[in-house]
Amino acid sequence: MSSAIHRLSDTLLRKLSGSPTTKNAFFNDGGNLSVRHSTSGLLTWYFTYRAGTGRQVSPERLRLGNYPDLSLKAAREKAAQCRAWLAEGKIRAMSLIVLYRMR
Repeated sequence: MSSAIHRLSDTLLRKLSGSPTTKNAFFNDGGNLSVRHSTSGLLTWYFTYRAGTGRQVSPERLRLGNYPDLSLKAAREKAAQCRAWLAEGKIRAMSLIVLYRMR
């Protein structure tokens, strides 16, 4: 079973952006990239990964930015970079740098 990548569209994101909802929801784009739709209507990009191996390790989320400040294309590029860091074993160090730069 293969998982699709690039499931989200700009049309869907524009429709969701700014529209309040009753509860928070995550929409998966594939490739470890998802967007969180908050109750206030804010869309936030996240890269989800496991820092270890196996299902016993809890998934962690790295916040990438908010839509539309960070476009769908840019979020996909950042997720690709995060996947490369994860493959190289650098995700922890890089996540600290990303978080520091977001302040």
